[in-house]
Amino acid sequence: MNVLHFPEVPAKTKFDLAVFICPNGAGHHKRVFGALDLVLKARPETHTLVFADQTVTERFMKDFEPLQRIIASPNVAFMFGVVSPGMDIMAKDETVYTDRRWFTWLDRASHYVEALRGAQVWLDALPLGLEFWPDAICSSSFTFGPVVLQKFGGGNDELALVAKEYANKEERLMKECLPTYICPKIFVMDFMHERARVKEVGIMADFKGLPKVKTARPMIGIGGGLTGLAGEILGQVVEILLKDGRFGVAVDDKIGIKFPKLPVMGNDAADYSVLATCVVRPGVGASTNCITSATPVIAISEPDMEMENNGKRFQQYHLGIQIHKADEVLGALETILSDEWQRNYALAHSQTSLDGLQELADEILKRL
Repeated sequence: MNVLHFPEVPAKTKFDLAVFICPNGAGHHKRVFGALDLVLKARPETHTLVFADQTVTERFMKDFEPLQRIIASPNVAFMFGVVSPGMDIMAKDETVYTDRRWFTWLDRASHYVEALRGAQVWLDALPLGLEFWPDAICSSSFTFGPVVLQKFGGGNDELALVAKEYANKEERLMKECLPTYICPKIFVMDFMHERARVKEVGIMADFKGLPKVKTARPMIGIGGGLTGLAGEILGQVVEILLKDGRFGVAVDDKIGIKFPKLPVMGNDAADYSVLATCVVRPGVGASTNCITSATPVIAISEPDMEMENNGKRFQQYHLGIQIHKADEVLGALETILSDEWQRNYALAHSQTSLDGLQELADEILKRL
């Protein structure tokens, strides 16, 4: 694995492609690694520089085959320490915002403008990079500006001022550059059509789902961690299901810290094949895994524009149910596990494209 750390500058190798991955959530990395793997299969000679979060990358190195193939390529280098620390709108410590790290990653990225001259730049959920690379191709179902403005921009304190500054800068760049954004059709937020040239694609499935395995008791997956309001609700959901006793329960690794006796579910097809449904904070990673594996979703809503949008879209496309409180989960399970709902789900899922990763890779390949 060819690894560099900020402020190292790559040797004089001419890069064909550079990708900057948003560090706020593992789903962004998984999406990029999946699509980049397809790009390199088609064009293995592509010299690529990947700006990624080191912790998330190392987490996926263990068992995510697309990343393992990327690492094995002699034409790929990883740059750590540029995108992280970056935006983390789930953090409880407000210094994450007021220390201006939403902007400081861009200061670090400026060191590589010359090294990337002539390269195609790909920005995953990092539109501020348009400041240096106005012709970049972008991927995400939303941009953070409207999200942070809604979440933090209502007052005149330091946090609100930083949120407004970020949102204004992002909006200016989007208007000036009108970038092409590759967005999953199901989850693309409405405001994106006003801010970018949106190309809607299928779900960015990074594994092939397996046939469902029936268990003695319906197995319910719980995912999304224990941070934020949704995390608190997920913890309560686990306790409700354990007390009810009619269901098996599996949790993700973060929730498993609080419930160490419960089985931990991973991120591959086998883990999801035993789940009757999954109760999640509907971020990009959990949402993609569930749809890919034909696992109905109970989406936990929270006062966050992205999560509210994704929960509503699950319900709109009949791929899940949105709830707002933990004590709604048993009613949601009764609905989802009913024969009629299951029949409607099977039809809806059969009409859902899972080709988004290939479509994203194809858009990158057109520009190389």
